[in-house]
Amino acid sequence: MRSRFWEFWTDPDIAPEIKRGRDQLKAVLLIGFVFALAGGWALYQFVLRDRKALVIVESEPRGAVVQINGIKIGVTPYEFRTNSFGKYTIKVTMQHFVCSPESLVIDVQRKSKSFASFRLIPGDPNTMTETPVAQQPAPRAALPSVFKRGVPQTNPVPERGLGEQEYLKSSEENPRVIDAKYASVRIESDPSGAEVWIDNTPTSKLTPHVATLPLGIHRIVVKKSGYRAIDGEQIVSLATASSMQNLLFQLVAEAQATQGRAFVSTRPINGKVFLDGSLRGTGEVTIEPLAYGEYTLSFGAVEGYRTPAPVHVSITSGNSVATIVGTYEPLLSLVVSIDNQGGVRSGDASILYGVYADGNFTTDNANGPQKKYFKDVNFWSWELGYGYQNRNPAGSDAIELRFVLPDGIDKNNLKLRLFGYATNRSYPFTVSGKTRISVELNGKTVAGDVTPTRNLDREDPPGFDEWRIGNWLQAGENRLIVRTSSSSTAVYLLSRIVIL
Repeated sequence: MRSRFWEFWTDPDIAPEIKRGRDQLKAVLLIGFVFALAGGWALYQFVLRDRKALVIVESEPRGAVVQINGIKIGVTPYEFRTNSFGKYTIKVTMQHFVCSPESLVIDVQRKSKSFASFRLIPGDPNTMTETPVAQQPAPRAALPSVFKRGVPQTNPVPERGLGEQEYLKSSEENPRVIDAKYASVRIESDPSGAEVWIDNTPTSKLTPHVATLPLGIHRIVVKKSGYRAIDGEQIVSLATASSMQNLLFQLVAEAQATQGRAFVSTRPINGKVFLDGSLRGTGEVTIEPLAYGEYTLSFGAVEGYRTPAPVHVSITSGNSVATIVGTYEPLLSLVVSIDNQGGVRSGDASILYGVYADGNFTTDNANGPQKKYFKDVNFWSWELGYGYQNRNPAGSDAIELRFVLPDGIDKNNLKLRLFGYATNRSYPFTVSGKTRISVELNGKTVAGDVTPTRNLDREDPPGFDEWRIGNWLQAGENRLIVRTSSSSTAVYLLSRIVIL
C-alpha cells in the first residue's frame, strides 16, 4: 500500500494548487543538490588540493641519492607534494661521481612548483663497478613531519642518521647495477698525457684513460699545452653496456699546426715545378713547410711534350698534405709549310706532289701542285687545281704527307689544321668558280668535298680549317692526302699543314 507522501509526489490527478506546490519543491531540491556538488568540488580544488606545493628533483645520470635538509629520502628522479612551506637544502650523491652544483636551496610556497636539477660528473670511473641504489622502500623511522605526507611510496627513505655507505648497504636487496646503463671508452693520444674533457667538462684525467659513461652520445676532447688535436673533438655513441670503444687523438705541435706540405712529381720526364711562379725544383719535389692557404702549382715547358695544366692547391687543417702529379704528354708537332723565300719546311715528314685520279695518288711533280708567290699580299703557297690538262677526267692536284706516329702519343687529342684560301679563280672552260677540297688519312675520308672557310678574293684574314684525326691515325707510318675535290672549279691556295 503506497504511502500518502508517495501519492502526493507522483499522483497526476491531484488538485492543481497542490500539484503546483509539488513542482516548485522539486525545483528547489534539484537546485540545492547542484549547488552542493559545485561547492564540494570548489572546496577540494581551491582549499584542500591546491594548497600543496610540488618539488621535483632530477639528475643526469639518474639514480642519485636525494638528501633534503641532510636527510636521505629517495633516488632521482624524485618528486613529492607538501603542505609545509619554507626553504629546503637539496643535495644528491652517487658513488664515484661529483655533483654540480654541490647543493641547491629552494623556497617552497603554497601552490608552487619547484625544480632542482643536478649534473653528475665521473670522478674515478676506473674503479666504479656498480652503484647500488635501492628500488624498494627502506625503513622510514625518523622521517621528519615535513616529509610524512605526499612522499611517493616507490622511493626509498632511510633511517635518520645513517651514513651513505650504511644507507646503500641497507638497500642491497635491490641494487641497480651500473653496468646496465654505462659503457667504457678508452681514450688515448699521441703523444700521451693530454687532459680529457667529456661533454665540455674537464675530468682532470690524462691520457691514456678509460672512462665509464652513461649510455648515449658524448663529445670527447683532449687538450695538451703546446699541442693541437688534428681531429678536434670526437663523438661516441654508447648503445650497449658490454662494448668498449677506443679513441685515438693525434696531436701536433702548435708550431706545425698551421703548416702543411706538398709532394709534387712529373711523369714520364723531369719537368720544372713552380709554386706561385717561383721555381721549387725539377722532377720529384717536396715543398714544405706550407702555411695554410691557397697556392698555384705550374710546370715548365719541355720540348716535344704538352705542358701539364696548372693545379690549384688548398692547404688547410683538414687537408694539410697535397700530392700532385704533373703528366707530360708526348707532343706530335708536325708542320709543313713554305717560308718567305719559297723554301719548303717539312720537319720529320716527307712530302710528295702529284695527281689524285681514279681513287689513287700518283706522284707527278710536273702536273701536281705548284708553288706560287702572290706579290700583292706577300704570300707563298701551293696552288691546287685540276690535275692533267689533256685528260678527262683531269683528276685533282694533291699533296701527300708521310709521317710516323711516336709511341706514347695520345692520338685522340690530335688535330689537323690547313692554312689556306679558297679563291674565285676558275678553271679554264668553267662558268663559275667554287673551291672544294677533300682530306684523306690512311685511305679514310676525314673531310669530303668541303669549302674552305676563308676566301682570298674576299680579303678574309689568315686562318685555318681544323679537324680531329685521332680516329684515323695508326701506329707506325701514316699517309695524309690533301687535294681539290672532283667537283671543284676554282683554285685552292695552301700555305701550311699542321698536326698537333
